[in-house]
Amino acid sequence: MASNNAHGTEGRFSILLLVLIVTAAWTLGLHLARLPDWTNQRGSTFVAGQPLLTTADGYYYLRLAEEHASGEYRDRDELRPGQIKRPEHVPPVSALASALHKTLSIPMRELAFYLPPALAVLSSLALALAGWAVAGPWGGLAAGLAGAASPFWFVRCSLGWFDTDPLNLFFPVLAALGLTGFAFGPWGHWSARSRQVQNEPEQPPGSWRVRAAQLLLCAAGIVGLALWWPSVGLLALPLFCLAYGLSFMAPASRTERLTKLGLLLLLAAGLGFLGLGLHRHLPQALAGFTSLGDSALAHLGLITKQSSGAFAEVGQSISELTPLEISRLPQDLAGGWLPLAASLAGLALAVLRRDWAALMLILPFVLLGALVGFAQRFVIFLVPAYALGLSLLAGTLAARPGIARLRPAIRLALAGLLAMALAAPGVWASLTRPVHPAFNTAQAALAMSVGSAGSSSGLFWNWWDQGYFLQYFAKMPTLIDGGSQDPERIFLASLPLASNDPALAARWMRFVAAHDVEGFRRLAQRLGGPRQAAELLRAVFADPEQTEKMLTAAGLDPGQWKPYLFPVMRKPVFIHLTVDIIYKGWWYYYGSLFSESQAKTPPETTLVPVAMATIDKGRGTMQVGQGILPLSMVVEVSRNGLEHSQGASAEGMVALRVEGSPYLTLLVRPMYDSVAGQLLYANPKGFEEFKQLAYHPFVGGVWLVQ
Repeated sequence: MASNNAHGTEGRFSILLLVLIVTAAWTLGLHLARLPDWTNQRGSTFVAGQPLLTTADGYYYLRLAEEHASGEYRDRDELRPGQIKRPEHVPPVSALASALHKTLSIPMRELAFYLPPALAVLSSLALALAGWAVAGPWGGLAAGLAGAASPFWFVRCSLGWFDTDPLNLFFPVLAALGLTGFAFGPWGHWSARSRQVQNEPEQPPGSWRVRAAQLLLCAAGIVGLALWWPSVGLLALPLFCLAYGLSFMAPASRTERLTKLGLLLLLAAGLGFLGLGLHRHLPQALAGFTSLGDSALAHLGLITKQSSGAFAEVGQSISELTPLEISRLPQDLAGGWLPLAASLAGLALAVLRRDWAALMLILPFVLLGALVGFAQRFVIFLVPAYALGLSLLAGTLAARPGIARLRPAIRLALAGLLAMALAAPGVWASLTRPVHPAFNTAQAALAMSVGSAGSSSGLFWNWWDQGYFLQYFAKMPTLIDGGSQDPERIFLASLPLASNDPALAARWMRFVAAHDVEGFRRLAQRLGGPRQAAELLRAVFADPEQTEKMLTAAGLDPGQWKPYLFPVMRKPVFIHLTVDIIYKGWWYYYGSLFSESQAKTPPETTLVPVAMATIDKGRGTMQVGQGILPLSMVVEVSRNGLEHSQGASAEGMVALRVEGSPYLTLLVRPMYDSVAGQLLYANPKGFEEFKQLAYHPFVGGVWLVQ
């Protein structure tokens, strides 16, 4: 690592400014390089001349931004499930887009499309500043350029990713810089000071004003993260305190070391207090801490899959809350093993040299990133650790005698070349990933056609990941969305889709449309639990003529409960299905809960390359290599509709051969027999209970519940 010497000539402000400018240009350039991939596919990536978004959650923030800009941001959200309250304060990303829209008069969806890379520049600059603080200009360039090209983070800052991700690193990196500055003094002296092993003076590094400013920067970063990304902001303060406490091994005054040890004991006591549930016994005056503790425990339970009860696996259906496979980490984080190994080498050098400042700067991100074992969303916090590891390696190379004697301009040019070489695998991985919106133009047209023909008082019955999208384009309420995947609601939304009885499914949908989740909870409370409520509802809706008998047997008054279970339809209910739902087996898994045919795991849909498979429709079989697979059904999907051929085995797989697709799709027969499978691939014209309103074999359809 470069000995700092106040970074000599390279530490001048002009050098730092150049590093930051190069980092900003690099970040924007990488993202804008993907723009032709959008404009060349306008038929599937644009609606009404404006680009679509790449994340489902983006449509929620976009709708709130439009409402705020038009002065329609009210207390109740008429389009969200249960008409829950809008956030008391407009989400910062929505407020920012609203303010820019009013100032620049740019269409809101265009703003939402282009804003993420612009915000990502701030995070890249923070990484470059952190790299410069521990390893000089070489380290700053390496951290800024490699961090911006990290594939996992690049996707989450790309064009159309209108979410919190672009600034999710900016705030914690600032906090880490402030915390490290508080512990080790001015940034320019970190390396020399942090490696000292002599007895330290009692006076802490730097003046009290400087330390106070650094601590204020740390606090601002933590508060900023809590406001920008509230769900993870809850974890930031204790983890940064933990990082500071763990630095008690670093050279410091006795007073400061004792303070750090005391902080560790305080954190351990707080964790025990929370784990034992003692926070629930605080006096009323401290009720806010009780609520905060419950929120933290609930979020940790969702992340770690430790939630209990009848619907314990709810977090597993959310892709970002599934664990990351370690084998994927090099590719997702760095673009391959080589740059990750280089980063680990830089971190190892810091450990061997006892570079306490660098290690403390990195530690909060290692602690947060360790949660990838539970939820892959936390890979984003490994990006600073990866980038700073490369910066430490680059700083070490810059200190080599042969390089140190070169002219500053040549050294800086070499730094740029080295940084680009280290970032190259990530750049390749980021720029070669396929580009596609979360929902394409055809899906948007389907939603808008029904929305214009329907009513804002109607209800879309959908799978949760499409909720925000439908609310935005159809301007209609949805049963569920990306922010309301509570266990009961997922179960209620899934059951009619997974049922093989259209009449039962329609009655279930009418009941839920009338009473929402509270109706199910009320029944569960009377009967002793969700299982009992689900079993009764299934039985009653399957055989309505026996309703009074079954209600009496369950101890319920038929005169009160029969009208409750069979309400009069007061609003139209539309079932919305897109063909990609067959690849999301969780809806079938949840929909089969508490039934005799309950699935043990979500059924998997298999893709087989067309070139490797031969279907014999006469025999009802499919040959793959030397193996022959009996099929129960072959469905030919073309623009002209569907063509069905019976297979050789009633319990075999169902093969979908989609015109123009390079793959055959195999799905299990129970999924095909479900209401969702029947409406999409068996009888899209609908049943007596479902009237087709719109359908396209390659897109999906919408049906009115009758």
